[in-house]
Amino acid sequence: MPQAFKAVVIDDVALCRQLLTDILEDRGYQVKSYASIKEFTCRTGADERCPNEHACVDIFLTDNQMPETTGLEAIESMLGKGCKLRATSKAIFSGSWSHQEKQKAQDLGCKTFSKPFELSSFESWLQEREASFSA
Repeated sequence: MPQAFKAVVIDDVALCRQLLTDILEDRGYQVKSYASIKEFTCRTGADERCPNEHACVDIFLTDNQMPETTGLEAIESMLGKGCKLRATSKAIFSGSWSHQEKQKAQDLGCKTFSKPFELSSFESWLQEREASFSA
C-alpha cells in the first residue's frame, strides 16, 4: 500500500480548518490541523534552521489573515529557516487579497484561493500536486 500524503492545515476559523481537513482526509491524507501558526509543531525555534533533510509534509495550507501573523509571513519565515517544502506545495486562503499580498504569494510559490473558494478548483490543484509527487 502506498504511503499516505501528509498535510498541515492552519486556520483560526474552526469551520474552515475542519472543511479543509475533511477534504484532505477523504483523499487519504494524514492531516495535522492547527488553529494558529504557533501551534504548528514542525516549526523551528526563533533562531533555528530546519533540521530535516526532506519536507515534513506534502501539502501546506494556511489562512492568510490570522491574529498573530499572516500566512504569508509564516511561509516566508519557514522558507528563510531552510524549510524543504516543495515550491508548489503551499496554498494560502483569504477572504480579501491586496495586490501586494497576491504578488508576495506568487513570489513565494504559493497557490492563492479566495474565500469562499470553489471546491472543484481546490481539488484540481490537489490532483496536480499529487501527480507531481508521483513523478
